[in-house]
Amino acid sequence: MEIRRRQFVQASAAALGGLLFVGQPRAAAEKEADIHVCPKSQPPARLLFATRLEELTSYSVDLRLTLTCLQGIVNRSQPRLYLVQDRYDELWLQWLRERGDVDEVRWLDVGQVFERFLKEVRLMIVTDPAIPASINVATMLAGVHGGLVSTPRTAAQYDLPMGAMPDSQKVGLDLRTLGWKKDLDAYRWVYPQVEGKLSRQAIAILDPQEIALRDYLVEFKIPILWIAGPQDVEKNPRALPEEEKQFARETLMKWPPNIPCLGWPGTGDQPQGGIGEWAGVRLANECAKFEVCSGFDGYSPTVSNLSVHSGTTANLHQSVPPVKVQRDKVYFCFTRSDGDGWNFQRHYYRKLF
Repeated sequence: MEIRRRQFVQASAAALGGLLFVGQPRAAAEKEADIHVCPKSQPPARLLFATRLEELTSYSVDLRLTLTCLQGIVNRSQPRLYLVQDRYDELWLQWLRERGDVDEVRWLDVGQVFERFLKEVRLMIVTDPAIPASINVATMLAGVHGGLVSTPRTAAQYDLPMGAMPDSQKVGLDLRTLGWKKDLDAYRWVYPQVEGKLSRQAIAILDPQEIALRDYLVEFKIPILWIAGPQDVEKNPRALPEEEKQFARETLMKWPPNIPCLGWPGTGDQPQGGIGEWAGVRLANECAKFEVCSGFDGYSPTVSNLSVHSGTTANLHQSVPPVKVQRDKVYFCFTRSDGDGWNFQRHYYRKLF
């Protein structure tokens, strides 16, 4: 059983690293480590700082959002900060040490995290609690401008510029000043502002209430969308499901084909929010994107610490024989799934092995 567990964990670590290795020929697999499906971090620092977010009491949700987005800025140059969102993060942290990806983990409390790393941001983006989409907008702006995402309840404690229109977003921005009435207003405003500075390697569909994946989205400046489902309107009168779906389709079509769509088009357990798996996966596929399930689906929560895990490298021993392509032949390609999403690999399957 121990062998099976180790083999599974190694495979899962490779998946969380977002790597796609090709067979040995072709210039030594084009330097295998340079070939990957998703944006890849630098190797983690040998000394990794960590903090347990479960210890937060006051303003817990607000601070989780701020710290997770800050993690993306910090880890952009080299992964140095690891946030334990739940006990599974702690298990994977132990595995990083066991496997030799890091030598030492040094624990900090939240105050020490800010003391050490707040200097790495220079401005602040404040969300608008009345507009859920402002969280996704703030995440994108933070990635592009190297800013801190904050809520109005905690903004005063950071002593960072947060601008106000007509100030430039480059000196911070309080999104409450923009007067949005609907979530779609927020997305229609931000994409013309920063579209040319966002990553073209990936895109994401993520519920604004989901926090954990945002370190990775900030690190690589990944564009974010969300599409409400009809069932969401009662709880969120700012939602416009059909118009949001059309905007998402237009945006997805602007991005290159055959890139990953991170997050997940549904959220939570039954009844799910968002447009859900079937409609969401179909939309992404129709726009030539493939889904990488890394949001909250079923009973496995959103993937965390990808800004750290994506910097690791697994040693795979499989090789793919070269294929001699003949131009007078017709070839069919079959894709075999790995069995489930990164969220299940990080969470549910980790319980089984």
